[in-house]
Amino acid sequence: MSKIRIHKEINLLPIKMGKENLINVFYGLLEKYNRQIEYEPLEVSKSELWSLAGFKGDYNYAYIQDLIRDLTTSNTYNVNSIDSSISTISGSMFIITHYPDGGVKINVPEDFRKLIFYKKDIDLMTKAKHKKKLTIQELDYWDREGKQKSKFLVLLKKADILGIKGKYNKRLYALLTQFNKTGVYISKWEIFKEILEIPNSYKASNIEQRVFSKARKELLKVGIEITKITKIKKGRSIDRIEMFFKTDEKIKYKRLQSVEPCNELLEELKTDKRGSIDLELIRYKKEILEIAKIKYKNNYKLRSKINGAESLDILEKLIQEHNLAN
Repeated sequence: MSKIRIHKEINLLPIKMGKENLINVFYGLLEKYNRQIEYEPLEVSKSELWSLAGFKGDYNYAYIQDLIRDLTTSNTYNVNSIDSSISTISGSMFIITHYPDGGVKINVPEDFRKLIFYKKDIDLMTKAKHKKKLTIQELDYWDREGKQKSKFLVLLKKADILGIKGKYNKRLYALLTQFNKTGVYISKWEIFKEILEIPNSYKASNIEQRVFSKARKELLKVGIEITKITKIKKGRSIDRIEMFFKTDEKIKYKRLQSVEPCNELLEELKTDKRGSIDLELIRYKKEILEIAKIKYKNNYKLRSKINGAESLDILEKLIQEHNLAN
C-alpha cells in the first residue's frame, strides 16, 4: 500500500486547507516530492491537480484556480526544525507559476524544503534500518542531516487519506497517526482548533457534534478507535485537549464479520484505485477472504494482506503461501 512520508513539523503546522479536496492535493504533492531524488520544482497539469483532488473527468477551471489560491496562502509558523537556527517560517509552502499551456510549476521555499522527505532520505533510512553498507557520500549525508531528519518521519497511508471523508477527519487522522506509538495526543485547545481549522464560532458542544462524533465513526474505517477525549479547563475556559486512541488492524478488519464482504471490498478498492474498480479482483478477494475467515478465524493480519492485495498476482502468492486454494 502506497505511503506518504511527511515531516512531523509540517503535520503540526496550522496550514490553511479550507476544502477537503485541497487536503488530498496537499498530501498528493508531498508524495510527488517523496519520489524525487532531491528537491526539484514540480511540473504538473491542472488536470493532474484535479485528479489529485479526487475528481474525475474534465477539470473545473474556477475550482482549480481556487485550489491554487488556497495552496499559496501565506502565514507565519513556529517550528522545531532539524535546523536549530530556524524557529519560524514565513510565507506559503508552495509557490505556483502558471504556464501558457495550462500547466503549473510548483516551487517550495528553501526553509520548507528541509521539512520534506525525498527519495534520497527514504532510501538511506531503508538502508540504515536493514544495516546495509553506505557509500562515503551517503554516510556523510546521513551523519550530517539524514539521521536527525529520520526522527521526524510520519508515515500516512495514501488509501486512508483518500478514503476518509471530511476535512476534519483527514487532518485528525494525520495528527493521531503521528502519536500512534503512545496512543495519546495532547495539545493546547486553541492550537488544536487552529490545526483542524475549526471556526471560532463553534462552541464546545458544536465541536463535539460536528467534529468528534463524526471522527469517532469515520476513523474506525482506517483502524483508529478514539477511546476517550478529555478537555482540561483553566478557570472557565478549555486550556488543552487530551485524546486517547487505539490503532489496531483488528478494528478495521473485524467489520468483515458484520458487513457483506463484497461491499466492504468495493469500498476498500475505491480508496486504493480512486474509483477504478477491478471486479474480477473484488470477486476473487471475496472468495479468498471467506476461506481465510473459516480456516484461520481471527487472523486479522492475513485478512489485511488479502484485502490490501493490489493485483491478482499478489493475491495468488498469498493463496499459495497460506494454502487458501479451494
